[in-house]
Amino acid sequence: MLACLNVVGLLTWTVAADGAGVADVDWDSRPILQHRDFQAVDANGLRTFPTTGFPYRLRGILLNNPEDMLDSTPVTGPLPPFNLGAQWQVFVQAVEPGDYGGTAVFMGQHYGNLPQNFEDGQPDPDRSYSNAAWSAEMLRVNQDRATGHVFRAGDYVEIRAQGALAFGGKTNVNEEHFIESELDFELALITPGVGLPTPVPLLLADLWDEINDRVLFDPSRLAGGERYQGELVQLMSVQRIDDGSIWAAGNRVTVADVAGREFSLHLGLNPEFGTMLPPDGFFNAVGIFNQEASGGPMGPSVNGYELWVMDPMQISAVPEPGTFVGATVGLITVTLWIRRRGTKLHTVARQSRCSAA
Repeated sequence: MLACLNVVGLLTWTVAADGAGVADVDWDSRPILQHRDFQAVDANGLRTFPTTGFPYRLRGILLNNPEDMLDSTPVTGPLPPFNLGAQWQVFVQAVEPGDYGGTAVFMGQHYGNLPQNFEDGQPDPDRSYSNAAWSAEMLRVNQDRATGHVFRAGDYVEIRAQGALAFGGKTNVNEEHFIESELDFELALITPGVGLPTPVPLLLADLWDEINDRVLFDPSRLAGGERYQGELVQLMSVQRIDDGSIWAAGNRVTVADVAGREFSLHLGLNPEFGTMLPPDGFFNAVGIFNQEASGGPMGPSVNGYELWVMDPMQISAVPEPGTFVGATVGLITVTLWIRRRGTKLHTVARQSRCSAA
């Protein structure tokens, strides 16, 4: 279990004798997985990658700064069941040849509030991080152990995983909701500041299952929502639906394309979402393609796709579909779409998925 020391105001961390700790693993000897294999699912959207064989490594580009996605500010317990208090999460997108998709890395403060960690039917505070221990963990996971580099979106990193759980249709690297150090994960820096991958331009028509009137679920993960899960994409030519949702940091709002296909936009925690005016008319939005399926542990996990937008500056107005829509991708490549009766007819140019390998 982790212990936290406070020395002249600086948080450091150490590992007690009951756990090996992530620093003690010979990581160079551990397999490097492809994200496409790690995220494999069956016909019900449930994980098929083996639960054994850890530790593992995965590599890719860090897509978000953690503070833009979840609030990691420590929260004093006790809290009600299922409330994890502070949470931390990043996504890492595949860039290796032949690989695609990405993987979320997650941890929460109050694991004792989850039923599997209850003691005598009640939340167990001993299975949650104290505020001091949580702060020490945040110091550990937010910087590279070898160099002290503070991770930022656009870094090329290695995920070092000693455990993982399936949730909402994807496999998350995590501590399997325990605070024991032998399940710790870490990020390791490969190259800083490589830059974000070029977002894949997508229309809802590209993703849609017209028969079931929803985002296509393809268990082969070659099309639809599964193909882009964990990647940076640019959702093109959508507009807000007035469903009572509020345009504010941390909220979900509904958007639709000109044909009425509806989709969820998940706004990140950037406070500027609260100061900007909601888009009026059609717009493009760049974000992380995510899944939060509603089927529970036994599935099915074939729905719940969304776009998680980290920055208001990644939203840009476009002309109403039915005319030429120019969408700037990267710095110099423009994708030109011709729309007629809701069908994509032609692509003039499309830049490669990633600007850096």
